This record gives sequence, structure tokens and C-alpha cells, in this order.
Amino acid sequence: MLEWPESFIPSFLIDADQEAQKARDARLSELFHQPLTLRRLRSMRADPFYRPLMELDRNSATDFALNSP
Repeated sequence: MLEWPESFIPSFLIDADQEAQKARDARLSELFHQPLTLRRLRSMRADPFYRPLMELDRNSATDFALNSP
């Protein structure tokens, strides 16, 4: 069992994820200016198939794991 610090607030994980999303969106908006391109890139980034492929291309590794029954 994990021992959490007394000041641990689990909702910080959601807050951190939302802030990371805002930062990624801001960076994409700096690099690409066409709304259709931005929409496609955001969709690819969130896609459960393409995301691991992009991680493999970038890092030669991914945390993607197949869930088998």
C-alpha cells in the first residue's frame, strides 16, 4: 500500500494534466496557424494508436502496453 503525504491532494494530477494540455496547445498554435492543421494535430496527439507511434519515432520507446484478456 502506498503511503501518501498528509498534504497530498489527488486532484493535482488533473490540474497538472490540464496545464500540460494548455502548454501543448499553445506550442502547436505558435508553430501552426491553420485551424484544420491544428485540429488534425490535436486529434493525432490524442489518438491511442498514433500517440505511441509518435513516441516510438521520437524516443525509440513508448509506455504503450496491450491489454490482453
